[in-house]
Amino acid sequence: MTRSWEAEYGPASVCINAVVLRPSRNEVTKSMGEMLDTFAAASPLGRAEEPDEVAHVIAYLAGEQVRPITGTVLAVDAGCVSAL
Repeated sequence: MTRSWEAEYGPASVCINAVVLRPSRNEVTKSMGEMLDTFAAASPLGRAEEPDEVAHVIAYLAGEQVRPITGTVLAVDAGCVSAL
């Protein structure tokens, strides 16, 4: 969907990017308890992402310095996709 939206809205200078997440430490996942720790430990980085780390990635993609990046899907997953 990211690429087709880019094709549609790109001519109007709209950049379309997506961030794919896995569960990170936050108020919603707090109820997962040890299951989140187990899930996080299985990632190449061995930990869950913190909300501020995810926010920094999204802010970066929304910034002016990355205007040429568009139609991209970026995985913020502590390396899980690359480990498959």
